[in-house]
Amino acid sequence: MLAQTFDRLSEEARGSVAIIFALLITVLFGFMALAVDMARAFSAQARIAAALDAAALAGAKGLDGSLTDEQIRAAALAFFEQEMSKREGFVTQSNFVVSVDRWGDSVTVSTDAQMETMFGGVVGKQTIDLTNTVTAKYRIRRIEMAMALDVTGSMNWLPGTQTIAPNPADSKLAHLKDAAKEVVKVLFEEAAADDRVRVSLVPWAASVNAGAYASPASGNSSVDQCVVERVGSNAATDVVPYGADASRVITSSVWGYTCPTASLMPLSDRSKETELNSAIDALTGNGGTAGHIGTAWAWYTLSPAWTSIWPTVNRPRAYSPLDTIKSVLIMTDGQYNVSWKSTTTYNESFMIEESYAQFQTLCTEMKNKKMVVYTVGFGLTDTRAIDEMRNCASSSSQFFQASSGDDLKNAFKEVAIQLKQMRLTR
Repeated sequence: MLAQTFDRLSEEARGSVAIIFALLITVLFGFMALAVDMARAFSAQARIAAALDAAALAGAKGLDGSLTDEQIRAAALAFFEQEMSKREGFVTQSNFVVSVDRWGDSVTVSTDAQMETMFGGVVGKQTIDLTNTVTAKYRIRRIEMAMALDVTGSMNWLPGTQTIAPNPADSKLAHLKDAAKEVVKVLFEEAAADDRVRVSLVPWAASVNAGAYASPASGNSSVDQCVVERVGSNAATDVVPYGADASRVITSSVWGYTCPTASLMPLSDRSKETELNSAIDALTGNGGTAGHIGTAWAWYTLSPAWTSIWPTVNRPRAYSPLDTIKSVLIMTDGQYNVSWKSTTTYNESFMIEESYAQFQTLCTEMKNKKMVVYTVGFGLTDTRAIDEMRNCASSSSQFFQASSGDDLKNAFKEVAIQLKQMRLTR
């Protein structure tokens, strides 16, 4: 009898263990199933976020005035649907919303989504709500760019030589014109609104031809429209050009002095693209290499401190990196060897040191203002010249060495592309 009782209890115990084990297996399988589905949900959420980012960017490109608010919404939706069509079909989305904030230069997109579970049905979970709404905001910054271009006599040479090009179309200057027009084309091609991108042109050699702006900048001292570097404590700053800080002038009787025939063109928008290209085509090469003067005047065309000099339509915006990218592109084919700090005697070593001393300070001050500085050497072989240009650039990736016309054009185009990419900020 006792043995029968133990047998019966043993069988009941085994039955209970089996039931408990079965229940545990079911629960564990449910947790494993949910774990798999949750992993899929995280992956799906990441893919949705990527699609939303892409959609916001597609819509934000229309904030420059090329699209209406409704067209921006349509563009964002079309891009989002295109991106989502590439994903697995177990995710459905609804309530896709696009908010356009032109005052804040931003586009925000969001959506609700559900994911079908693979195993969640075991525990009664057929779908997972992806309720964490993803938003993406982009701001399109304005661009103000100054091109400080070397138009010295050596620009008439064939690239890689010291020989004047028999055919001017083969000269370094001809290649520079092609490269500069490429920058204008690339920067303006997506600037549907005229005020979003503006470019100034500052040809320089032994001096800068400031055109109609030479008189107010020099206190009515310039007789040939050309100016040279300032002196004193504000020589390498953008302080307004009045009194002791006015731009200096040199008379034609001083040895080695030349005035470029091409005058500068202040900040101009897309509506002036033809005029900019015509000004570039009209560049001629003559004179020595005072790159610090060209650098200074490129800065002046971008400086809000100089608004009294420029006409209203050409006045630069305030220093505000979140709103406006201010950038200078400095190009030269040789060592800086002209300075007018002293005009009593000719001393090339002194002039080289003076030119680079002011150039270094100008580069530092511009970068301190959060301006983006690009430098391009065209056929540079002098170690000092290469080092000075490299050190002036905002970073190593913003210094370019070009040995041919194609190299120069590619360098200028890369500068324009980088600036366009910098326009969009998260």
